[in-house]
Amino acid sequence: MSFGGLTPPLRRRGKEIKPSNNAMDMESIRARRARLEEIINSMRLPPLTQESQSVHGSLSLLRGQEARGPSSDWLSVRRSHSFSESTSRRPQPLTPEKGVQSYPFVSRPYATPLPGIGQRSLLTPTPLPHKQVRSLFSFSAMETGRPGEERGSDADDEDDEADQDSPEILQKIVKGLASHSSSKQLASAMRARKMLSRDSNPPIEGFLEAGILTPLLPLMQESDNSSEAEVREQAAWALGNVAGDGPESRDAVLLGGILQPLVKIIKTGEEEDSTKVSTVRVVAWVFANIFRNKKLALNPDELKDSIATLKVLVNYPDEEVNVDALWALSYLSEQGDEEIEGVLGEDLLPVIVRHLESERSKMVVPALRASGNIVSGNDAQTEAALAAGVLPLYKLLLRNTRRNIRKETAWALSNVTAGTKEQIQQVVDEGLLPELVRVIEEVNDML
Repeated sequence: MSFGGLTPPLRRRGKEIKPSNNAMDMESIRARRARLEEIINSMRLPPLTQESQSVHGSLSLLRGQEARGPSSDWLSVRRSHSFSESTSRRPQPLTPEKGVQSYPFVSRPYATPLPGIGQRSLLTPTPLPHKQVRSLFSFSAMETGRPGEERGSDADDEDDEADQDSPEILQKIVKGLASHSSSKQLASAMRARKMLSRDSNPPIEGFLEAGILTPLLPLMQESDNSSEAEVREQAAWALGNVAGDGPESRDAVLLGGILQPLVKIIKTGEEEDSTKVSTVRVVAWVFANIFRNKKLALNPDELKDSIATLKVLVNYPDEEVNVDALWALSYLSEQGDEEIEGVLGEDLLPVIVRHLESERSKMVVPALRASGNIVSGNDAQTEAALAAGVLPLYKLLLRNTRRNIRKETAWALSNVTAGTKEQIQQVVDEGLLPELVRVIEEVNDML
């Protein structure tokens, strides 16, 4: 099959459907209408008897109980992101009562329509980060030396829970962060982090009004002192919650200069091998929180340093760090062509493509999202992804057992086919059209 005579559609524009010029006589119209009514009638369920109503009623009750899990949680909170066989959402945060939970990896069931051909869009919304922060770690405090909930948390019992968000309490915590005592700084940083990690109504605005950024950002500076290193980790964790709350909070943290301390932590750790794994995990997660909101405004140096740091993190010998770094890359590549160009310039595309082959779904999903954003860039960026070998992997992913992975793969392919005629031909030559038809038929069978 050749596409020599075709003009490819413009990227990021929907096609305008023109009315047909072919006239149709009334007999044909009546015949088609009769056929349509026949199809509709064949799909209708038979009327329910009293007996069948009771059976169907009990079944619907069971279905209702099943539906009241991940998906209903998502609709009410829109802050979780985990992976399961039937639905997907992020998990609830880690609390002492719930114990350790696994790392979040994908998004909720698709409730939004597919984007237009060539349109760059996240198919699923991402969670508000302060909902997921305490589920960041799937390891115990004993394994990593992370400060446990029992250490540095005495301040939590000083005040009634109902009064925790009062301006006086927030000012007291901010004052503790500015203390010259490392123990007071650590206790205040942990308390601020816990409050900002709450499931509902974290006092982010209250802390910002209390001026928490003024003492918190300097605590991010590098230090050889182990107690100050713990303070720095807690400070980064708290700042990650603030940055992930929305564009305005994110911009306030960026304006305060959070990026350079984050970059320095990873750079120093890479050179001296002195940074704890738990700290690296926090840094990777903070980067993902910073990049997840739209309208990210970084100067060229900040963008370059951030992408270089993500390159270190995505190759770091720890799966949790890799996952967060991949999510950060997916969010960053969703910002625009300039950010995509920065990712390509750091030679990160081969790493992204490599993770598409992973047997771990939590690796595949952010890598698939990042590659899908890259192929929705300009034609040269799409060509770079094709040259890196995404099409054979997309073919395999269309056979994945998880519906949302198949759907995101189809979305990525729609962006490829919005490219040049040569790029469309590569999709055809790779044998992807029969795979897409098979996916469509499977969906039709489920209707």
